[in-house]
Amino acid sequence: MRPSRRTKRKKVEEEEEAAIVEVRSSRSPSTSTHDQSLQQPEEGKLSLGLKLFRRREDDTLTDMTFSLESGSSCVSAHMLIVREGSSTLGEMIKRRRDKNSNNERTEIQVPKEVGTTTFNSFLKFLYDEASLPAPGQLKDDLLYKLLLLADHFAVEELYSRCCSILSGKLKPQNCVEIFQTTLQLTKNELCDLAFQSILQNVTELMSTRNDEAMVEWSWKTWQCIFQLQRLSGEQLVLAFKALKRWREHDPTKRDEAFHRLGKCIRFRSFGSAAAADTLESTGILSQAEMVSLFMHFAGGHKTINVDPTQDLQNILNSCTPGSRIRLSPGTYHGMFVITSKDTKLIGSGPTSEIRGRVIVETDECEVADLSVVFTQASMSHEDTSSAVTTSGGGGGQPLIFIRGNSNSLSNVEILTESKADEVHQEQAAPTRVGKRKPRGASTPIPDTKKTNSAPMNPELMSAILCCGNHNKLTNIMTQLSTITITGDDNRVEVVQFRSTVNGVHVQGDNNIVNDVMFFPVSSSPTQKNDSHTYGGGPIESCALTISEGRENVVTNLNAFQVPPTTDLFLLKLCPKSASTRVRNCAGASVQVDGKGHELVGVKLSPRFIFRLDGASHQLVDCNAEQYKNSGKDMTTTNCEFY
Repeated sequence: MRPSRRTKRKKVEEEEEAAIVEVRSSRSPSTSTHDQSLQQPEEGKLSLGLKLFRRREDDTLTDMTFSLESGSSCVSAHMLIVREGSSTLGEMIKRRRDKNSNNERTEIQVPKEVGTTTFNSFLKFLYDEASLPAPGQLKDDLLYKLLLLADHFAVEELYSRCCSILSGKLKPQNCVEIFQTTLQLTKNELCDLAFQSILQNVTELMSTRNDEAMVEWSWKTWQCIFQLQRLSGEQLVLAFKALKRWREHDPTKRDEAFHRLGKCIRFRSFGSAAAADTLESTGILSQAEMVSLFMHFAGGHKTINVDPTQDLQNILNSCTPGSRIRLSPGTYHGMFVITSKDTKLIGSGPTSEIRGRVIVETDECEVADLSVVFTQASMSHEDTSSAVTTSGGGGGQPLIFIRGNSNSLSNVEILTESKADEVHQEQAAPTRVGKRKPRGASTPIPDTKKTNSAPMNPELMSAILCCGNHNKLTNIMTQLSTITITGDDNRVEVVQFRSTVNGVHVQGDNNIVNDVMFFPVSSSPTQKNDSHTYGGGPIESCALTISEGRENVVTNLNAFQVPPTTDLFLLKLCPKSASTRVRNCAGASVQVDGKGHELVGVKLSPRFIFRLDGASHQLVDCNAEQYKNSGKDMTTTNCEFY
């Protein structure tokens, strides 16, 4: 009678167990000491364990396989030796054998990041405990990998030996690398030693000299450094500056982690006053860096109150997305550039006065509740953002320049310097004797670009240039000419032009212009007057010009107090424009060109001309004393032209 399959398996296991006993008994006690350096013995002096290890390639002598590198390579082994060396592997083998229904060869999948060389070194120890690595025998990289494997598979003796070797090698040059490696371990002894080394050497580690190594740190390393609650205030300041340099190495990929890590910094636990004292006493951070740090404490949404004695541009440079800057009443001199997304620059009404320029070069920002004053000195500075000039009648650089999408400008007064000084004089106390000195006169903007040219005429200066999509300009009063909109889906609402040469100029599609009131200059801009020329020729004054674009909408456009001798245009639709819808306009002359415009309720004052060119326009409820039609396929309904 043949023996059963179960009987055969039992007999094989008994023979293998006997072999294991022989292997263990053949190991020399003297070779198991931790400080012994491994010398490869001659073949005749090998222990039985090493002999079996060397003959693993003979599949007839092995009964299991380890699959490595996602199945691209395999390592054979003896099941009972592996089970004896690692309880974790023993459990994995048992579960796998229980699933095998037909005595298939047992196969264990090793984590894909483990290479063949590393796993063979690990397996060698399971076969012969005398193969423990000695100090200096293995490179650090292999030692780290063996440590992780020993921890993963619960091989205590190999784990302890690797920890012992690495703790002896701990130094400032490798403490962060060891710290990063040991973060993955189930035990914390070596991790704590590495972190103590980081604390002792934090000044050196966070210095700019080590940037090349520091930029490779993982965000988890930073998180642990900030969360272990052991850094002093000065060390946290150094760590924060180093974190900023880490982010700057790859802003696109590290922005999100940078803001999350900023919230881990423990200064908030000091209280705001104590934190400020701690930061100031270190002398490490500039004012801008302190502002940036506190904005990180608040998750990037802290309101920063600023007064005229502070460096506003420095604070704007330190803004993170979502920052809110509140301007106290007073005068702020200079050109102020906003580059951080979703920044809010909010004044305290017209008493928050910027004598210079405002430039927005990002998205989703808000500028509101302030006045911007044109001065000759403010135009003397070079614009480092971009050399942009406006078309449509505005000369030079715009006083407010917006380049981006979904920005908002609201409740803003744009004044000439003389008008702003008049306002200040009116606000002066009535008991004051003599002429009041204009606010801000004691600290004028230095004229760093003096020329012999004549002063620029404020009436010809461009007020606002807005380049982008989905921007919104609301409740604007300007004494400077021209608000230029280039882009699509923008809105301009409730705008007053006071004594200016030109109004709104639009280039783009689906823009909305609503409630524009235009009060032109008292003298005719077409007269031969150098102050009213630009680009070598006279300027034609116009309240609204659409030079190109489709599906734009104009509602409630009015010109008031028009001098009888002024050749003023209320509206110009140029040849490259199409399908504009115009509603409820009154005042000066209208010139329509292009194709497919619809005008409803356009009523011109006496003497002004309604001129049509282009094709396929529709006019409803329009009237004018003078009417010139050179267009084609026009449709008029209930119109009166004399």
